[in-house]
Amino acid sequence: MLADDEELARRLLADYIARARNLSLEAAFENGADALQYVRNTPVDLIFLDINMPDITGLELLRSMPHKPLAILTTAYSEYALEGFELDVVDYLQKPFSFERFLKAVNKAHEYHHPKPITSPTDDYFFVKADSKIVKVAVDEVLFIEGLKEYVRIHTLDKKIITLLSLSALEQKLPTSRFLRVHRSYIINYQHIDAYHNNTLEINGQNIPVGQSYKPQLMEILAQKGFF
Repeated sequence: MLADDEELARRLLADYIARARNLSLEAAFENGADALQYVRNTPVDLIFLDINMPDITGLELLRSMPHKPLAILTTAYSEYALEGFELDVVDYLQKPFSFERFLKAVNKAHEYHHPKPITSPTDDYFFVKADSKIVKVAVDEVLFIEGLKEYVRIHTLDKKIITLLSLSALEQKLPTSRFLRVHRSYIINYQHIDAYHNNTLEINGQNIPVGQSYKPQLMEILAQKGFF
């Protein structure tokens, strides 16, 4: 689905979508209000959103969705990039953008929707794609995992591994017996917790912030481990 108040922009995006593989345009809207009504009643895998639209902006539309689809923002203004990142959008396309740049964003969305680079055959290890190869990661050696927009950085005892995955996709594959999400941008291996103080965890000399919504479950874990 796409939403943009400029007719030329809608036509260009529709053309790009038609040229891309594995994409089908189901609906196009010229204002945020109609787009919001549509997504409330119809499942959408991916939405292209202009930020500056009448009635409801693209950012307001995203915040209003009870179940957010993958979203790619499109705008002529760069100052909204940070706010888009905070809403966990897949990518941010600054107008005018080429078909090649459009495809790069679509490929990111595909990785989010079909996170194939990771498997989890046992609770002892998993695989991720990094540096054009498949890398085996031992679960016991993972200290914590850091979200970097469309990438994650896996911190282990002796190295750091960067892979093209969303933090949420990776979280679903990790054993809950060892890993816990403690922040929008962090998953920790709670076997490596060294200290906790003032909403901050210490792991191997690194400080990890704890988000308020994740704190209750963390407190249960810490209590079980005898921190209190």
